[in-house]
Amino acid sequence: MGIRFGFICSLLLLAASFANAQKVLTEGVLSYKITITSPSNSQVNGLFIVTVKGPLLLRELKMNNGYENVLLINSNAGTIYSMQKRGIKNYAVELNLAEFLAKSDKYRGASIIGEQKNKDKFAGLESSLGFAHYPDGTDMPVYISHEWSLQDPFIFDHFPDAKFLPLSFTYKDEDGNALKFELEKISAVPVENSVFRIPADYKMISYKEYKSSLK
Repeated sequence: MGIRFGFICSLLLLAASFANAQKVLTEGVLSYKITITSPSNSQVNGLFIVTVKGPLLLRELKMNNGYENVLLINSNAGTIYSMQKRGIKNYAVELNLAEFLAKSDKYRGASIIGEQKNKDKFAGLESSLGFAHYPDGTDMPVYISHEWSLQDPFIFDHFPDAKFLPLSFTYKDEDGNALKFELEKISAVPVENSVFRIPADYKMISYKEYKSSLK
């Protein structure tokens, strides 16, 4: 009887550990609402949508004022393209992936300090509030979830090696604009490969060629 009871307890503990295991988003979609506040306090809203499938990543920043920033990344192939529209012409501008990743170097090795459970939920996920503490000594408040983590280091510049899912955070860019992100939806769903293909009406060019075309 004692052996059987112990075996049942072990199964229950194992089931609980699987239930509480952190899930990794390897395929699916993240959608954040974003608010950009300028130094003069003018605001513009939009969406930051991330679609991922293994090494394939589509990052789309779409603001209500018409501004768009779309990046298509294949980490296996080592390629990154910026999708640009100029009048009636569409370009897939090849960027340098190493240079793109280097922008996140100063944020690598960050730790979360002062973390406390929070009553707020984002996209139905329970949250904790803490501070991302960076190697240069700076801190940034961030709401996080330990229920999910991200396998792709290209999603957030400020969290390249995070073992959590950022739910809400605000940072300032080089121009003094405050960018606030807040998770609206997370969907772990199958994604078609066609989502990550460069459309037929986009011309693939190098960054040097693209800059020359603007002169």
